[in-house]
Amino acid sequence: MPNPSDRPIDYAAIARSVMKPSGQKPAWLVEGQAIYAPSHAQGIGEITAILGDRLIAKFPNYSVPVIITNWQEAINRQEILPANSQEITAENTREREIYDVSEEDIATIPHPEFREIALNFQASLAAIRVTESTEGDAHRFPVDMPSVLQEALREQGYTHLWSHQIQSLEAMRNGKDVLLATPTASGKTLSFLPAILETCIQEPQATALLIFPLKALAIDQLSKLEAIAKPMGLHTGMMTGDMPKAERLKLFTPQAPQILCISPDLLHHQLNRIRYRHEWQTWRNFLTRLRYVVVDESHTYRGSFGGHFANLMRRLRLAVDRLEGDSDRLQYVLATATIGNPIELTERITERSDRLVYINRSGARAAGRTILCLNPTARTNTEASRLILEWLERGLSGIVFCNTRAGAKSLLALMNAELERQNRGHLKASLALFYGSLRSDRRNQIIEAVKQNKVRVIFATSALEAGIDLPELDCCLIKGYPGSLMSFYQRIGRAGRQQHGLVVFLPSLGDPLDYYYGSNPQMLLDGEVERAL
Repeated sequence: MPNPSDRPIDYAAIARSVMKPSGQKPAWLVEGQAIYAPSHAQGIGEITAILGDRLIAKFPNYSVPVIITNWQEAINRQEILPANSQEITAENTREREIYDVSEEDIATIPHPEFREIALNFQASLAAIRVTESTEGDAHRFPVDMPSVLQEALREQGYTHLWSHQIQSLEAMRNGKDVLLATPTASGKTLSFLPAILETCIQEPQATALLIFPLKALAIDQLSKLEAIAKPMGLHTGMMTGDMPKAERLKLFTPQAPQILCISPDLLHHQLNRIRYRHEWQTWRNFLTRLRYVVVDESHTYRGSFGGHFANLMRRLRLAVDRLEGDSDRLQYVLATATIGNPIELTERITERSDRLVYINRSGARAAGRTILCLNPTARTNTEASRLILEWLERGLSGIVFCNTRAGAKSLLALMNAELERQNRGHLKASLALFYGSLRSDRRNQIIEAVKQNKVRVIFATSALEAGIDLPELDCCLIKGYPGSLMSFYQRIGRAGRQQHGLVVFLPSLGDPLDYYYGSNPQMLLDGEVERAL
């Protein structure tokens, strides 16, 4: 008699036993039946399969089927209900109803293209915020401004200064430190640059250090600086971490630049170079004659990074004094658009407050902006692709902010596949990916392509969050909450710089912070910006 253990395993019998449910199914629990599952999708879905105790259902807000491992337990806990159940009350569905946006609300959007986009996304809209355009308070160049500087500014299209720029110029002329806390696109660069250029013209030995936290921002600001300074014969330069040592030495040969753009990490490195007299004597001379220290996007220097930066500023002052300069004569300019305690932060960085002039009212013209907040969804990539296609069809340009490089690459790949599917592959050349570790030549190529209208949509990480002036961008999509209101306001500032812009916030259903701000858009639009600690 054969041993039972020698018999072949009946896998089919095992599968049948697994597929057999452990309890009696209710009559409404059948394939094709509509169910309500508030804990899974905040809506009504359809049963696609029942495999033993497992239930598989498809919901409109999910890109993949939802698997409920034990339908009996889910029914007992009222996690799934029949779609016509009396248990589905207003309390269950309130989150889907309280954020309805009417066509009357959409009609307040002044830009016709943006109004049509809002209508197409009306079912997903949670809130609309429209900021009207305002006229600026313009002033002529001061009569005592050097004529060569006036001419250089006019050559770049600057015919006047806004009121806050005049206020900053006067404060810097009087030897004051300046804190600029005006909104994005208010012209903070032109608030401190005229005074520095004036000094470099009148005192050729004076130098200025411009510190930028992002390489892309430093490159953008250097191009503006050189366009004004070079025609006047002023020597400018930039050092970032990806610049080889030979190029850095060349920049300081035979003389140091009068105005130097630098990143904090390289300044930390360069302060150690003062020990090498022969190799870096011109760098030592630069520090001895240092007059201005500009800290752009100063809101980034918070937390542990802010603590390290404050120590870096102490080292800079010590280096200036060690090289027989005068750190007390230094003038600081801090520029920020979004921070809860700008004065306190400035005092921590400069370690003085007796000569500070605080400028927080902008006199610049504002183009206005429309902000659309969408309800949280599990299909963020699908919705983002749909929106980007709307931009391309209407001839609009824009930037898409993703919180990770992988997220940006994934969305770009999805867009390329969708364009191929629609036989519009030629539009793939108008899409570009931008992140912090891109090579300098590639970054410059992308930014130039945007300015020439060759690239219509940029998929970016936080590398393009601050300071980059791309006036050609019509729209901005913020895919997911960026981690702080500070970053959110920086990102929305990328659109609507020269003309009315569109900003869309697309939160993810699966992220707690996304879900909170997507469900409470008033906290996103009116919440208090974080303080620097």
